[in-house]
This record gives sequence, C-alpha cells and structure tokens, in this order.
Amino acid sequence: MNLAYVGNFDPPHSTENEVRKALDKLGHDVWLCQEGQPDRWRELTDRMHEFDVVLWTRTADLAKRIPHHDQIRLLLAARRAGVPTVAFHLDRWWGLREHGREDSIWTEPYFRCEHFFSTDGAHDLEWAVAGVNHHWMPPGVSEFECEPGTPRDEWRSDIGFLGSWRHYHGEHTHRRELVEWLRATYGDRVRFFPEPGQPGIRGDDLRDLIASVKVWVGDSCLAPRADGGQMVKYVSDRVPEVIGRGGFLLHPLVEGSVAPCESDMFDGSYWRPDVHLGAWPMGDFTALAERIEYYLASDQRRQNVASNGMQYTKAFHTYTVRMAQVLEAVCPS
Repeated sequence: MNLAYVGNFDPPHSTENEVRKALDKLGHDVWLCQEGQPDRWRELTDRMHEFDVVLWTRTADLAKRIPHHDQIRLLLAARRAGVPTVAFHLDRWWGLREHGREDSIWTEPYFRCEHFFSTDGAHDLEWAVAGVNHHWMPPGVSEFECEPGTPRDEWRSDIGFLGSWRHYHGEHTHRRELVEWLRATYGDRVRFFPEPGQPGIRGDDLRDLIASVKVWVGDSCLAPRADGGQMVKYVSDRVPEVIGRGGFLLHPLVEGSVAPCESDMFDGSYWRPDVHLGAWPMGDFTALAERIEYYLASDQRRQNVASNGMQYTKAFHTYTVRMAQVLEAVCPS
C-alpha cells in the first residue's frame, strides 16, 4: 500500500523510525510527514488522495507547532478522500489525570482518527463513551533489535531496573515503593538505569546494557483503572524491549498481558510466567524477593527463560507483526 506516516522521525531510535522500518520490510511505500513542520502537514492535506492509509503517532506538544484546526483539516481531508486514518500509540491514557493525559482524550484531534490503536486495553467502556474507535494491541519492539548484546564490565549487576525511577505518574504509587524496597533490600547489588546524568540508551548500547544485568525488575503503570478496578491488558513497552533483546525480566502479574486471557485480535498476546519471563503479584515484595533469589541461584534456569522469551517476542511482538495486524484490521484483504 501507499502509506503516509505522521510522527517524529528526528530521533534515530524513535518508535516512528522503528515502525517505518517494519513497514518497509512489509513492502509498503511510506511517505513521511515530520509532525512539527507546517509545510509538510499542508502538503499531506493537499495530497491526501494519493494515499491508501494515513498512520499517525503523536508527541505530547504537537499543538504548540500544529494548531488544532490544522490537525482537524487533515482528518477532514482524509474523510473526504475515503482514506482511513489510524492513530498508533504505546501509552496508557485512562486513569492518569495528574498531568492532563486522560483529559486530552476529549480535546485532542488525534483521538478523532477513524481507528485508534493503543496498549490501554482495560477501558473499553470509556473509549466507547468518548467516541473513540479503540483497538487494543500489546506493545512491540523492533525485530532488528531482537538479539542479545555483549555484557560490559561497567554495567554488570545482579539486579537492575530500567525506566523512570526518580519521577513517575503520581497515580501509580507502586513504582516509588518498588524502587525504595529494591534499594533497602539489595543495596549495591541493584542498579537503576538510566543513572543520573546518563543520556538515553539505545541501539547497540541498550542491547549490551540488558546483557550486563542478570535479573531485570520491571514495572508498568498499573494504577487502578478509571473506574477504580484492577488494571488489566496493559504493560509498558519495556517488557518486549527487555525480553526481545534477550534479557531476563521479572514483572508484576497483569491479567491479559503477563498471564493468559482471551484475545479478541492478536494471537500470542501475553507473556507466560516462568516460560517467557518471571512474575510476581504486584505489591507482594516477599514473593518478589523469592523470585529474584530463585533465578539468581541458577544461570541455566534464567537463561532458558530469557531465550524462550526472546524467541517468543520475536515471533509475536515485533513492530513488523504489529503493523501487519493493524493494517489487516483497517483494510482487510
């Protein structure tokens, strides 16, 4: 197909660039629209009839560069031309109001795309009431990154945490509790990345970092749902990012993501505990300590799970797989 893709392609390892590589591999022609460039935005609006589908991955401050009325004009041009618009994002939205994320669903043109794909799978009713044609999808990783790195002495550690650990969503208090518990329990046996002053780690460096730590302890924003219930069908892309690069990950149990559930769209939608990763009930730090020691005690046991997880992630959770599924859902063959 002839696709237009709106997003931020400046960072070399952005999600958009990894998705673009996947679309190239699938054989599609992809015309890129750097989202903050008004001239490029107007060109896409004028050339809309040339495309089969418009994909859109939005960054948070887009409205500062492209006014809402110009975003709406693009969506109207697509409707008039009969071109499906498809939003694609790897974040959770509902239940996070501290910085206006949930409120943006009601105000941002981005959510008025004909199809909206996200990893927030726990809020079917809320998406419907908001008038968003939402499709749940698990997060993914670039297949071109799915191979182990080489351990480096400067990063070696028994236990590691990768992600935001100094500041995080206030609604998710578990992150702060987890970091404090890891520090108090393991001292200098645990390291937190990125370390203070350390830039974002991507590419070969990220593969090497993941290979340098025996047990990664992960976390996702599993604050209660918007209705106060238990969060389900959501994990951070850190899960496929770590597992897909051959790392051993411990992550809280999450119905529909790190446990079996019915999937309405994707085969292989969840990671199985003790098969693809390790898991524990969120908040049960006694159980987490047992899992950490269990896997630290046996290199072979840990490596078997990590290898299974990497192969499974490469088979079911790459952006190449995801984009094929997304386009099939939007334009059935």
